[in-house]
Amino acid sequence: MRWMVILSLVAVVVAAGCSSDGSGGNPDGSVPDAATEPDGAADAAKQSDSAPDQPDAGADAGTDTGPAPLELFYRAGGTEDAVNATSDWEDVPGVTPLAFSATGGDYLFIVNAASPTTADSVGAGLRIMVDGEALATTWFQPFYGQRVSVTPVGLKQDLPAGDHTMSVQWKSNAGKLYLGRELRLLAMRADGAQATTGTNGGPYGGADWTPVPSLDSDPIISGADNLIVLHLPQAWTTAGGSGTEIRVVRDRGIVAMEQVVAGGVLQSLDWTAFPQTLPLTLFGTANLGGGVPHTIGVDVKGSAGLTIVTGDAPKLMVIPIPRPVVQHARSTAQNLEVGAGSGSQNDIDLEPIVFAGDQSQRLVILQAAETWASGQNVGAVFRLKRNGSADWSHPSEYTSAAPLQYMPTTIVRVFDELTLGEEQTFGAVWSATGNDYMNDKAYQGTLYPTTLIGM
Repeated sequence: MRWMVILSLVAVVVAAGCSSDGSGGNPDGSVPDAATEPDGAADAAKQSDSAPDQPDAGADAGTDTGPAPLELFYRAGGTEDAVNATSDWEDVPGVTPLAFSATGGDYLFIVNAASPTTADSVGAGLRIMVDGEALATTWFQPFYGQRVSVTPVGLKQDLPAGDHTMSVQWKSNAGKLYLGRELRLLAMRADGAQATTGTNGGPYGGADWTPVPSLDSDPIISGADNLIVLHLPQAWTTAGGSGTEIRVVRDRGIVAMEQVVAGGVLQSLDWTAFPQTLPLTLFGTANLGGGVPHTIGVDVKGSAGLTIVTGDAPKLMVIPIPRPVVQHARSTAQNLEVGAGSGSQNDIDLEPIVFAGDQSQRLVILQAAETWASGQNVGAVFRLKRNGSADWSHPSEYTSAAPLQYMPTTIVRVFDELTLGEEQTFGAVWSATGNDYMNDKAYQGTLYPTTLIGM
């Protein structure tokens, strides 16, 4: 099986004042018309309540104003050479546990594996450990040699004040799991967080948008800006060559307030000898202020491919952020030929976010939503860019196993020791990679536009 994801490329930038403890195509499979390629001059704009079909932009786009430190801890570790070939859970070698001192309360935990892969098309897993107990487990089974982006997320409420440890474990089912890139560990205080735990099963989807009842939040009255996270630890679709769209929606059915927060697509290819399952993690922002209750829910649609969710239960999390949120969205499609783009930086058609130099640490979540390849063994590499220079040490990449497959790509990165008083600018670049057969291309679409979010 295969599943594909039309991603929202989301870069979530969170200001944190505490110190760190360590350093396309179209959904129906058709090829986009050449006229959809960008001219490089399209504006990237935040969305408003009048545009319900695009992800919410949160607060004002532009330059971040006003400090509001966030309790944030981060560590990166591991190497491309790390290999796991056991069926038992064990610590990932080279990844030092993240030790931190918490003030107590709710905490969000994220592990980002930018591009792991497996041999022999076997299943493999990653799980987040907090104080020696499993918090969140993600399972994936890519095709031979596919690099995938895996981002397990967990929320631990009422974490006691004091010293704690976050670590990562992995396992492989009768084969080998290759790390591919370093792992990145993040612990962030999330006071007032709300979590909705769904149920496994399905199939979900149909010709029209259909709510997933178990993933509707209770009414929420929160601060203006919130980080929204949907995590499906393991999912696949029932029909090869077709996909099921998944979207996170604020205030579903209220005409003046409904807003798509984030979206993606799961897809399975007609390659039944090698069934594929992949996790889906979507990040978005939503304004939940105004003193009135709001709801967050999940909708699905897919006339042919219907989504099945297994493994750990899916979760929808709402995290209040104590800073103004900045968000920019890409408004045009982008194609990139392998021959022209491989090994070079290509700016994503996306306005950068500018931050005042009032914080020494910034969190960036870069999410590529609608990323597609037109040929076998064609993929894309994404990198964050700060002050005009790409961060080549923290790429995320995918390689398509077959034509017309979408793959998720997410980067979670904390920039430490920024110089106070110096303005910081964040953007993103990408490159095409793989074999140049018949002018094959990597593609970013616009149904769920590339987005940078900063706070």
